[in-house]
Amino acid sequence: MSEKMLLTAAAVLLANVASAQHQYQETPADQIVGQAIDQIGAGAGIKHHHHHELPPTGDFASDSLHQLDAVWTDSDGEQLQIADLGPHPLVAAMIYTSCEYACPLIVGKMMEIYDGLDEAVRADTRFVLFSFDPQRDTPEKINSYRQERGIDKQEWSVLTADDEAAQQLALALGVRYQPTPDGEFAHSNIITVIDRLGVPSFQLLGLDEPAAEAIAAVGQAHRH
Repeated sequence: MSEKMLLTAAAVLLANVASAQHQYQETPADQIVGQAIDQIGAGAGIKHHHHHELPPTGDFASDSLHQLDAVWTDSDGEQLQIADLGPHPLVAAMIYTSCEYACPLIVGKMMEIYDGLDEAVRADTRFVLFSFDPQRDTPEKINSYRQERGIDKQEWSVLTADDEAAQQLALALGVRYQPTPDGEFAHSNIITVIDRLGVPSFQLLGLDEPAAEAIAAVGQAHRH
């Protein structure tokens, strides 16, 4: 069985995570799935790349992100600033596309939020993934990522920029990230809702938090 098939099989265990958490509250959902992937991978002689989650800084900007002057590049090679994404509410996260574990789960949670919105709210909202790995996340790479993840829709963008731009945004969103010796990144898992004026209004912290509050926050941003 291929590594991809094995990891897919492990992901099926997500269906049982909710009930498992009711019995074992001390074990987060992402840890349960990670342990399952390790066990399946070990049985097939596959080495699983562990994700080292960094806690958020505990604070995010109270000012508009529209003030940030960094230039980002989208999957078509077009340059823009965060202010250019307005006047839409945003659902945003920082990732890197080579990530095989946490970042796909972040995207999955954002898709859950997307699917949970009313049609009018969904059409008005923009879902944006900002990369903090500019060396590998070229416009060509992020374009392929959009297609692979099924987010090649009008409402979705994947953006890349230089290290300074990524650090500037990470500071504003309370996101921590750092490279690891194996060529991966340890990073915070945060999804941020940003209002029409560019001000962060809500954050979903961690991979096992329910999407309901974020969906409500997007709805509120849509109405104002």
